[in-house]
Amino acid sequence: MDDKIIGIFEQWLAIDSTNPDAREQFVNFCLDIGNRSYREGLYSEAIGHFMRAARLSPNTPDAYNGLGISYRKLGDNNSALSYYLKTIALDSS
Repeated sequence: MDDKIIGIFEQWLAIDSTNPDAREQFVNFCLDIGNRSYREGLYSEAIGHFMRAARLSPNTPDAYNGLGISYRKLGDNNSALSYYLKTIALDSS
C-alpha cells in the first residue's frame, strides 16, 4: 500500500511541482514510513524513506536524524555522524 501512496504523491508533484501542501504531506508520509520501517528493524528500507524526505525537503532535520539513527543501527558510524551533524546544523535544540 505504501508504494501506491508514494506513486500518488509522485504523480501529484509531477502535475503541480510547486504545491507546498503536496510536498509537505509527502515529506511527512516518508518520515512516517521511515520511522515505521526503523521500528520494524528494516534499517535499509528506512534509509530510503528518510532519503526521499530529505530530497523533497532539504531543511527537514527529522529526515537527517532518521538517517543518522538508521545508519548507526547498520554500524556505519561515519555516515551516522555526518547525518547527526546535519541535523544539529538545521536544529540545534
